[in-house]
Order: sequence, then C-alpha cells, then structure tokens
Amino acid sequence: MNRSLIASVLVTVMAVAGCGGGDDDETPPASGGNAPGTTYPAGSPEALAFTTTNSERDHCGFGTLAQSAALDRSATAHMSYMVLNNLVAHTEEPGKPGFTGVNPANRAVVAGYPSSAGIGEVISFPLFAPGDSADAVRRLFAAPYHGQLMIDSARDVGIDSQPFQGVVGLTMEFGFPFIARPPAVTSVRTYPCEGTTGVLAFNRNESPSPLPSQQNPSWGQPIIVRGPDDLRLGMARITGPGGTVALQVIYGDGQTPDPEQQFTRGWATVLPVPLATNTQYTVNLNWTAGGQAGSSSFRFTTGSQ
Repeated sequence: MNRSLIASVLVTVMAVAGCGGGDDDETPPASGGNAPGTTYPAGSPEALAFTTTNSERDHCGFGTLAQSAALDRSATAHMSYMVLNNLVAHTEEPGKPGFTGVNPANRAVVAGYPSSAGIGEVISFPLFAPGDSADAVRRLFAAPYHGQLMIDSARDVGIDSQPFQGVVGLTMEFGFPFIARPPAVTSVRTYPCEGTTGVLAFNRNESPSPLPSQQNPSWGQPIIVRGPDDLRLGMARITGPGGTVALQVIYGDGQTPDPEQQFTRGWATVLPVPLATNTQYTVNLNWTAGGQAGSSSFRFTTGSQ
C-alpha cells in the first residue's frame, strides 16, 4: 500500500473476547515526567492522544478513560505487527512476523485483559501533520464510525504510536468490561457539543465508508448523537456564516438506515459536506427520546485544517 493511502486511512472494529483468561493489571501511578494519571512519557504521542481523547470526551459529557497496561501491550503488539508486515488491518495472520492474535479480542486476552470484556480498536494516521498524534485523534472524532467508538461507554484504553511510512501511526484499544446490567442511557448528548473547538473541517477515507454510494467521499465534522434506545432524531440543521450547510445524510432510527447498522438503537449521526476552516457553526437538533420531545442548540468551531 502506498504512502498516500497509509497516511489517510482510518479503520475501526468491535469484538468480544470469548476464550482464554487474563486479568487486567493495574496501571502504575504516574511519576515525574509522565502525563498526569498515566505512565505515558510527557510529550509523547501516546500522552498527547490520551489527553486529547479524554479532553474531548469529558467536555461533552462522555466521561474519561483510564489507561490499561494490558491494552497498551495489545496496541503495541498490533502496531508492531503492521509495521513489520507493511500493512494496515485489524486482523493478523498466524505465521507472519509479530503475530499475537487473529483479532483485537484475542490479542487483548493474550496481553492480559479480561476475557469477558468487549474490545474496540481504531487505527489512524494523521491527514495533515505527519508527526502529530493529536491530528490522528481529531481524524477519529471526525469520522462517524470511529467517532462513535471514541465516545462510547468504554472504561479503559491502551495506546501505541510508531513511525510508519513517514507518518505517525496510532492504534487505540478500548476495553468494555463485562457488566451484567449496564446503566441505561437517560439523556441525549452530542459530539461535538457547545464550545468544542479545533474539529476537522474535512475528512475522508474511513473504512467502512459512511457514504458507500460515493467514490472517494469527503465530509465535514459529523454530529454524533447518543441517547436512550428509543432515540428518534427529527430536524437537524447546521448553520455557518454563509447560511445553512448542506447535509449529505442523517443516519439513525426514523432517518436513513445506516448501511453498517451502527447508528441505531440510541445512536444517530448527521454528516455534512466539508466545512470551512477556523469557522464557528451552530447546530440545531430536534428529537424524541424516553417518550419525550427534546431539542438542543450548540456551537462548535473548526480548526485550521
């Protein structure tokens, strides 16, 4: 695969471990020179990705993630496998250099994460800044299927970054520990939300594609909506200095069915055309959820890329 594709690809997957054992080990407390609350060296790509992810999640009410040493090991092993074999994929092939497990769940168990947990994995490469892991994270939040996983109910995260064909490659593993009765979602939240800044005005090359009928599609920052299982998104409007922004699609129950069946049962997304950089936009949404009608209005601002 040539550099231009490597530098722009985004892939995501969700899996559940079903065999093996393993107990997630405690992440040692941070010491001097590390990012707060982690063992990632301050200023490292991993620290920047961790801080950026948690800052975005926390700002919009999705909570923060804890570093998992086991998921760090899993992410490092898979990133090394991709570098050694010059490929980008969520699966590994037995017998190839660096093989540790066929899928993310298998690899997490090998690394010591509990076998009962669900595992999500995202792989990203910066679109604009070859050495910037924060840019790689911004790409994840600006891709609908990746963005959904970035704000989902994971508890733990493991991160690894390695040079790959001239750019910084980023792998993130999300841990969803087994809970017999997960707490119900009772409110409607969005990403971005009021006051979010620096989002990407332009994104492309997500796998799976959110616009499969288009060849080489591109889009602006998606509006990702999370609510109770009966969420029905009604009116959605994005307005900028030039007026109303054209929407390419709205996925969710009561709207266009998501071809990947991810935006359903409490999830929806609004996918606009590419936006302008360094520009403030206003979003207006109407919905029904929990048997009640609701609405929200908020502003977000794109970054310089």
